[in-house]
Amino acid sequence: MPRDLSRDLPPLYDPRFEHDACGVGFVVDMRGRASHDIVEQALTVVCCLDHRGAAGAEPDTGAVALTSIQMNLSRVIGPAIGGVLYATLGAEGAAWVFAINAATYGFAVIGLLWATYPRRTTTEIAEQGLRKVLSGVRIARRDPFIAQMLMTLASFSFFSVTFVGIMPQIAENSLGIDPKSWQYGVLYAVFGTGAALGATSVGTFLAEREKIALLRPGFVAFAALLTVFALLTAPVAAYVVVAVLGGAYFHVITCLSTALQSHLDDDQRGRVMALWIMGFGGTVPLGVLVAGPFTDHNVRAVMLVGVVWALVLAWWSDPARLARKARVRENAARGS
Repeated sequence: MPRDLSRDLPPLYDPRFEHDACGVGFVVDMRGRASHDIVEQALTVVCCLDHRGAAGAEPDTGAVALTSIQMNLSRVIGPAIGGVLYATLGAEGAAWVFAINAATYGFAVIGLLWATYPRRTTTEIAEQGLRKVLSGVRIARRDPFIAQMLMTLASFSFFSVTFVGIMPQIAENSLGIDPKSWQYGVLYAVFGTGAALGATSVGTFLAEREKIALLRPGFVAFAALLTVFALLTAPVAAYVVVAVLGGAYFHVITCLSTALQSHLDDDQRGRVMALWIMGFGGTVPLGVLVAGPFTDHNVRAVMLVGVVWALVLAWWSDPARLARKARVRENAARGS
């Protein structure tokens, strides 16, 4: 005989609302006082709700998306400094660019030493040796959503983002801009500014939108803007178009990253995100290496190949199909 839970409880309580294995947590101060204790208790609630029919709000806060801003600010500051150094110091400017770049790593070291975070993870990985190294690959192969996010990123970086690596050839051959001039530094800085704004948009006014639903329009916008940029010959127009192109580029990248990280469990995150970094930063140089022999005389053709592949990815990124793939693991977890 179940115990009557309504005894000594407020009149609005109804025992019919009691359910097992499901829950939503609320943490409030009845007097409306703001304190950090509320945040700490809310984080505890989120951990307790994992796999209990509810989820924490952190995937929707845009925090993951906003991490892309720091990367893009470097795209703004770095090329601008490099362009000025090249223009004023000539050949010696290259040495100063590398020296300043090396010195900036000191900030990263200081940040790591300053920050407070767990030095060791509590996750235990049963695999050893090579199987441990490849554990991230096995996680991706078992989860169709993770696999598609990683394959989309890697192929997008290889075929469509090649223009980033051949930007000097685009500037010189199509736009008549000297790659060692301050004008080129401004061109790349404008591109970085657009990329930073694109990442910011996903983490701010688009934070509540489903990220997989933003992928298809992002790919289509990227393809249209890359087509325009490939056909341009006027430098003034190029500054405007490359800024918007940078926004579309990092809109897509940030949506992919946010969707993937929101899907991952904490014990999977490090292993899978290592593959993400390889796909994001590692395949662009490979694409540039393959496209290199064609850039002097066919730079537009190289960019248009990227346009075609972006449209292919727009077709592949069907929100309904991605949602079904994301639910595969959830359904398996409920079945177990």
